[in-house]
Amino acid sequence: MVFMALLVLIIILWEGVVAGIFGSAFATAQTLASNIPPWYAVVIMLPTLLNAVMEESLGRGYMLDRLMPSHPGSLRASLPAVLGVSVLGTLYHIPTYFLGYHFLPLSALFNFGVVFLSFTFVGLGYVRSRVRNISGPILVHFLLDASAYFLILL
Repeated sequence: MVFMALLVLIIILWEGVVAGIFGSAFATAQTLASNIPPWYAVVIMLPTLLNAVMEESLGRGYMLDRLMPSHPGSLRASLPAVLGVSVLGTLYHIPTYFLGYHFLPLSALFNFGVVFLSFTFVGLGYVRSRVRNISGPILVHFLLDASAYFLILL
């Protein structure tokens, strides 16, 4: 969990740096969130949590558990399944980024990279824990999704 909290912090800082360098041509979650009123940031937390529960239940709770060997002896044995679920999770976000958020192609590409790395790191943590409990991945997913809203409330 400490590693996941650091991942959330690194992603927030990285997106802020990239948005500062490239400006509005490279809109990230934080730059788009700056136009959202504080009351909306509070209201959106429950749907954000429900989204994390749904995506992690499908991605980690179902797909990864079906693709992964029963009891992987190492992370290397489970790596193909983790990467496969990471690719599927990234592909799942394509319609949202282009149709919902109207990201520019460069911004969408950056965010796909963030989603892929997040899915991969959370998947590796899930496999490494050996308990098959998705509450940790749900919490990390929620923190990643809600990071832009937390910045509004600060």
